[in-house]
Amino acid sequence: MKRICFALLCCYSFLLAQMPTSNISPTYIQDLIQGKNKSGIILGIGVGIPSTGIQFLSGEKFENTTSYGYHFLIGYQDFSRFLTPFPQNIFGARATLEFIDTYHIDFSSSKSINSSSFLINYDLLFDIFARKKRNTAGFIVGLNTGLTKIETFQSFSFSIGLNLGVSLAFDTDNRLDITYKISASGPLQGDRLHFYSPYTINLTYTHRFSIPTKPQKIEDSNNTFDNTKFLIK
Repeated sequence: MKRICFALLCCYSFLLAQMPTSNISPTYIQDLIQGKNKSGIILGIGVGIPSTGIQFLSGEKFENTTSYGYHFLIGYQDFSRFLTPFPQNIFGARATLEFIDTYHIDFSSSKSINSSSFLINYDLLFDIFARKKRNTAGFIVGLNTGLTKIETFQSFSFSIGLNLGVSLAFDTDNRLDITYKISASGPLQGDRLHFYSPYTINLTYTHRFSIPTKPQKIEDSNNTFDNTKFLIK
């Protein structure tokens, strides 16, 4: 318990150290601008590559198995404290809808088992070098929930789990994520949820699209306010 409290205290101290001392400081203004430049609608596509030869599907163990798959996602990414209370630009978050299709190949029986998931994801993003470089690296920690179907074992059933990984950012628009999903899934009418994972290391490319904003109106210099009439004659 003492170690957990110490770790939380260290995290809290780190967050305080990242907060600009003033809303008019150069650091705050830089974070504000860069955070908005990294926010917007995102589209992603990716593949899943094998990670382990031992898998569990609906409680059944497969010892000589591999997996591969593909996935698509769409959502919103924010680095301006709209989806997270943490310091902008360095910390961000994204909310996405994702479809995952995975094939589990059992070499012992030469059988392929298909699993599919429709998920809602909420991920926290931490860009380590956001204030120093436009190309940076960081971590991803998130939650997912939705429906998962496993061929021959269960129809679309409730699923909830974690997203863990690292993220490589190229400029403000492009990211390459390397993530792993673990969750529990099972029919709502069942007596328990079973451990579930696609058992793939997911490589995902996402592209950010800026949301068009209404341009600010620039006043004509010929219509500037004339204060000479207030001069004392």
